[in-house]
Amino acid sequence: MRTLLRRRLIASTLALIIGLIGVNMAQAQYCNPTYSIGCSGDDGINNFSFAGIVNNNSGCNNGQGNAYTYFSAIQGQVTGGSTYTISMQSISPTWSEGFAVWIDYDQNGKFDATEKIYSSPTTGTSATTFTGPITIPASALPGTTRLRVVCQYATIPTDPCVSGSFGEAEDYPLMILGASVQAVYPGQGSILQINTVYDGTNGNLKPSVTLGRLPASSSITQRFSYKIKVVNAGNAQTGTVVYEMLDPVTNSTTITNLPAVPPDPTVYVAQKAQGPWAGSNGTFYTNPAFFVAGTYRTEVVHELVDASNNVIFSQNVAATFVVAVDRDIAATSIESPLPMNRQRYIRSTGGNNNSIPIRVRYTNFGLETVKRYRATVTIRRASNNQVVSTPMEVIRSTDANGGLPATGLPT
Repeated sequence: MRTLLRRRLIASTLALIIGLIGVNMAQAQYCNPTYSIGCSGDDGINNFSFAGIVNNNSGCNNGQGNAYTYFSAIQGQVTGGSTYTISMQSISPTWSEGFAVWIDYDQNGKFDATEKIYSSPTTGTSATTFTGPITIPASALPGTTRLRVVCQYATIPTDPCVSGSFGEAEDYPLMILGASVQAVYPGQGSILQINTVYDGTNGNLKPSVTLGRLPASSSITQRFSYKIKVVNAGNAQTGTVVYEMLDPVTNSTTITNLPAVPPDPTVYVAQKAQGPWAGSNGTFYTNPAFFVAGTYRTEVVHELVDASNNVIFSQNVAATFVVAVDRDIAATSIESPLPMNRQRYIRSTGGNNNSIPIRVRYTNFGLETVKRYRATVTIRRASNNQVVSTPMEVIRSTDANGGLPATGLPT
C-alpha cells in the first residue's frame, strides 16, 4: 500500500525537481548503487559525519537518477589504530531507514564483507541519530581510499552495491595515515641481562621502533623520540634517562631521517644514541657501573606532521621491562608480623606462647630458575634498632620436603 501511494506522490513531484546537489563522479572500479525510486520521497541521508567528513542537511541528492553521489571534495582523514566517532541521520520524519557503512581498507576497488565498519542496530526516522565508535585497523593500507554510506527504506543494508527501490548512497574520499608505532624494543615484559651489550649480534637486539609507513606521495611526514628511563632500580631516581636515541644525521633527539619508501611496517633500529647506557652506533649496554638491575621503561613519542610543520597526530607508547642478573631473589612483602596498630603479640616467658609467626613473600627477579635459597630474619626494636631476637635462618629447596616446587621458583 505504501509503495503504491509513494509512487503516486513521487510521480506528481518529479516535475518540480530542478537541480541536483553534490557531484556524481564515481570512479569506474567501484560499483554504483542503484535505486529505481531513490530518495525523492525523503528516503535518504540528511546528516553524515566521520573523521573530518561533515555533510549535514544535504537532503536528497541525484533524486532523478540512481540516488548515488560521490562527494569528491569532502575528504576525511584517519590513522591506523585510532578510533573515531561516526554519526548519521535520515531525511524523513515519517519513513524508517536503515544504514550501513563500508571502507575499502585494502584499496582494491571494491567493498569486501570484512570492510563493513558500521550497521545501524535498527531502522529509524530523522528523529534517530545513529552513532558509534569506529577503530581503524593498524593493517589498513595507507593512502586515499573510499568510504561508502548506504541508506535503505525499512531495512538495514547488507550490500554496498545495492539495487533497490527507496534509498540513497553516498561516497567520500578517505585518507588513511598508516604511520603509527606498532612495536618497540625492549618491549612490554622483556627481560634483559645486566652487564650485557645489546648490539644486534648473538640474539642481543638493539633498541628499535616498528613503524607503519606513509604513502610515498603523502605530504605528511613522521618523526619520533625514544628514551629508556628508570622505574625502580636500586637508589637511582625514578625517571632518570639511561638511554636516548639520536638522529643519525642531525644528532637531534627527534628522529626525522627515515627511509623515503621503507617496507610496511618498517623496523627502525637505533643508529646513534646518548646516555650512560648508550654505546657506539646506537648499542645498548646495561653497564652495572652506572645503574643496577631493576625495572625500566621504554618511552616513544610519535608524531605526524603536515607540510607546514604542524603536528596533526601524536601517539605515546610506553613499555615496562626488566634488567636482571642471572640469580636474583628478593623479599617483596612481609605478611606477618603485621604493623603494631593492626596486630599485637603477648610476650611470655614459658611454653610456646612467646612465638611470633613470621611470613615473608619472596620473588625471583633473576634470569635463572631458583632451586635453593636461604632467608635470614632478624627482629629489631623500632625505637632504637636494637636486635631483640636471635637471627633465624630458613632454607628452601627443591629437595624432598624442601618447601619449593620440584621445578623450582621461576623468574
